[in-house]
Amino acid sequence: MKAKLDVKDRKLLELYTDNAGMPIGHLAKLVGISREVATYRLKRLKKLGIMPKVLARIDMTRFYQNAYAMFFRFSKLDDTFLKSAADFFVKHPLVMWVASLGGEYDIGISFLTRTPNDLANFMQSMEKELGNNLQEYELFPYERELKNTYRGAFNKNTQLSEAFIKDFTPQKLEMKLDDKDKILLYALSKDAELTNTQLSKLVDLSEEAVRLRKKNYEKKGIIQGYRGIIDIQKLNLSAYYIFLRLDNLSTAQEKKFETYIQQNPHFYYCAKIIGKFNIQACIWATSPTQYQAILQDLRNTFSDNLVSFRTQIMFKDYKHTYFPPAAIEKADVEKVDDFLAYKYMI
Repeated sequence: MKAKLDVKDRKLLELYTDNAGMPIGHLAKLVGISREVATYRLKRLKKLGIMPKVLARIDMTRFYQNAYAMFFRFSKLDDTFLKSAADFFVKHPLVMWVASLGGEYDIGISFLTRTPNDLANFMQSMEKELGNNLQEYELFPYERELKNTYRGAFNKNTQLSEAFIKDFTPQKLEMKLDDKDKILLYALSKDAELTNTQLSKLVDLSEEAVRLRKKNYEKKGIIQGYRGIIDIQKLNLSAYYIFLRLDNLSTAQEKKFETYIQQNPHFYYCAKIIGKFNIQACIWATSPTQYQAILQDLRNTFSDNLVSFRTQIMFKDYKHTYFPPAAIEKADVEKVDDFLAYKYMI
């Protein structure tokens, strides 16, 4: 059932999904409502499941060397096997995103590695888990994100933020992180609405010490912002993944493509990848007819350079995180997960 959103709701979501760390008073002023009304509306949107959680956006290149997208096709597919495969990837400490798909692929994931050995171990464990039912898979290293924002879903004319556009060149960590830092970052990547009081209990520090550490993460760019995560099905939208092969792009044509993606509100995500396709993107549409029109416009606009393409529909998003826990100790991961489980129960 489609949730009913008025103009103020849509403006709140447009602003808050890319900048959930904005002071509530400033957010209310931009929307044109009182602080109390803004607080009430945000709580309502969360209760409706439209924006079920807020996450800290961690700069993963500070902890991992490489990022990959991977897509799988199975010989036989039923609900039991699909759930088992999805659970394996959801629980894997290197995996950021997991979704079930319809089309050429059955499951898509993205994951991070720190060393070549990480990649080798991941591939071995994946092949062992999926067994003979794994018919084919394709691996695409990421080169650079071109777009990553929800804002176009709420306002077709929005000035889209470039806050999350980045390359995957590993960044040298400018500050030394101790175990408490890593626990705090992992906790905030799972629930950025944890209070300083709650975080202080988790890591056994004073509230002021926690506040200063968070401020330092933001100053150093380790935390790049805070994002409200959207359940697109609550908005009566469908997500489609497309893969493109664009060849012989001049500098001007490449700039034209990036501008096209930035200005098209139907594109939620887009990245340059390496392999038989060099562009991966996610499109939101209200109907197959609208999706067809969006795809036709893309193909016609870049017909001189488009060599091949593939399309997929996304059925279910199983996992979405900005800090896979492989970079921290397993005991600390369990400590955070247990803490959050208790918080959500009470």
